[in-house]
Amino acid sequence: MFPAIVCLLLHLLLPIPGGTYNVSGRWCHGPDWRKRRGFLWSLARAVKEDGVLLLGRRESEALTWKEGLHECPEGAVSAGLGVYARAAMAEQQAIVAELSEGVITHWSAPVLLWRLRQGGWPDFGAGHVLEQEVHRYRFPDLADLILDTVPRFRLDTPPAPWTIQQGWWWSQREASHEGMSADSNDLQEGSSLDLGMHVLLRRSPILMKRRGLLLIDVGAFDGNSLLSIGLQVDMGHKVLAFEPLASNRKEIIAHLMGKELLGHLQLLDPETQECIRFNHQGMLAVPCECVAESSCATLARVGLSAANHSERLAAAAAHSSVTMQSYGGEIYGGAPEKLEGADFLVGEPIVRWWVHSVLGLPCVDIHLLKIDVEGAEFAALRGLEPLLAEHRVRFLFLEVWPLAIMSWGTDPLGVLRWLAHYGFHCRFLGTHLGPETFEEFVARHSTALQMGDFGLDSMSFNDVLCEDLHWRDPCGWERRANEGRSRPA
Repeated sequence: MFPAIVCLLLHLLLPIPGGTYNVSGRWCHGPDWRKRRGFLWSLARAVKEDGVLLLGRRESEALTWKEGLHECPEGAVSAGLGVYARAAMAEQQAIVAELSEGVITHWSAPVLLWRLRQGGWPDFGAGHVLEQEVHRYRFPDLADLILDTVPRFRLDTPPAPWTIQQGWWWSQREASHEGMSADSNDLQEGSSLDLGMHVLLRRSPILMKRRGLLLIDVGAFDGNSLLSIGLQVDMGHKVLAFEPLASNRKEIIAHLMGKELLGHLQLLDPETQECIRFNHQGMLAVPCECVAESSCATLARVGLSAANHSERLAAAAAHSSVTMQSYGGEIYGGAPEKLEGADFLVGEPIVRWWVHSVLGLPCVDIHLLKIDVEGAEFAALRGLEPLLAEHRVRFLFLEVWPLAIMSWGTDPLGVLRWLAHYGFHCRFLGTHLGPETFEEFVARHSTALQMGDFGLDSMSFNDVLCEDLHWRDPCGWERRANEGRSRPA
């Protein structure tokens, strides 16, 4: 045990320049590093057996833990976090968290770090290693864009106020998830967990501004949100949806089939720019196109991000995200065989291609952009940043979940200020809250209750609807629609 402790202290206290090397100078990372689970190992409980501290999901993993400590800084930091997190819990008696069958995920890493610091325990450089060695290694092209929330484009327009205003209130029952769910099910049985967006679309005039609105659904999940409702209003709207997991895309197809909307759908492979449609004979490869006056949905089999990359994600229903995955590839509360391959692409080129080539339109003006991707919202927004800088997105729906955003190494306060820089003024949905400064908002969602939550038992988030204060009808479509309505019959 003594060599492991020495290795732990050396790795945590001494900076390791130029990458992650083990004591013999070899790279810790390799083709099989995920099999060894890498940084922040699957930590379930820290128990004492025969006076020896064992870290790992099972007793049989104790030896592997020791090997990890000798081999990689990730293992050392993992053990350090586990030991000191448990000590901090015992010291404060403020957490009743049980890590019995869990794993140290993107989700729980900021929780551990916060609890250590609140309890007066040093993190021994774990926060620095998490950022420098893990996020930058795992997402080499993505890390700089999500760890730093500085806008890439300077604008002449002033930023929006750094506040979230009181907004729409819909529940006739109570300001709670249950009240929202009841309202949602009154409108349509079997709605998905995306309640804020669902009720917004059903109870507001946001989709009735004019015909032929351009709508984007990032994180379509089961299709029972913007993708489906955008078609159901039957106003010739065009929907571009993104869903990287094949299992979720099957849910979308089944849902649209049940609503008799499958004929409006085409599946897109953005890399080949080829589409597939469904008919009575099955699937048919067709050119990617939408008829001008008809409702049309294009479902891309990728997710959006700030840089092109591939991941293996858990098909965990609405919580399908890297957020729910361990740094070494395990799944929160799941099994490795549930992992699916998923591709992520930068969104802005896909949107422009869809508008110009599929819809045949000369100009980009997105009426509503919905992003609900369990903590990866900023990565998706980064990939769409040029469109926001050009004020080509009027409304933006976001589920803002500060702790999930932290799990990607991103500062949630920085994300809100980034949106304000591009002119987006946000309002709460489904609550009497507001006005609230950005600092007050983040503080409310990162109290001791949330930051001590290892089991997703105290999730704290708000749905917000943001509007670009500097949107000026860049394509003139709104103006022409209003002129048409004002002409005498």
